[in-house]
Amino acid sequence: YEVSRVQFNRFSPQSAVANQPQDHPVTGITTHMISQYCRRYRLRLLSVEEWMTVFGKHDYPWGNEAPNDGGKYRANYETTRDGWSETAPVKSFSEYSSPFGLVNLAGNVWELISDGTVRGGGYFSFPENLKRDSFEQSGKIDVNLIGFRCVKEP
Repeated sequence: YEVSRVQFNRFSPQSAVANQPQDHPVTGITTHMISQYCRRYRLRLLSVEEWMTVFGKHDYPWGNEAPNDGGKYRANYETTRDGWSETAPVKSFSEYSSPFGLVNLAGNVWELISDGTVRGGGYFSFPENLKRDSFEQSGKIDVNLIGFRCVKEP
């Protein structure tokens, strides 16, 4: 899952996210804070190769169907059409996870990965931003739209 606000608050209880919905992804933090979080818990961000792998060979984490095929919303994007005005809880849309069980790889918040780009699109994104190979430089997107997920080595 994306790192939630409750998880981040355990690391930094004085952070600005303390009074926001706790089961939503943490946003509005710096890349330095993300690095500190990862270091403290001996975690790391996904690499580009891992990001591409967790999608399998599909355009989207759930397959090749567009995010709203058949009137079903498979991700949180294009604000409010899916029932959320901004971010959704990190466990939302779990029925549309990747072949490896990763949830919300597409939509909700852009996710910072190890090369400094952000991937997956967010709640303001268009469907094409949710695709496997879509990315943006992190400096081009408002920090309030960026979250992250971590990898723990076995």
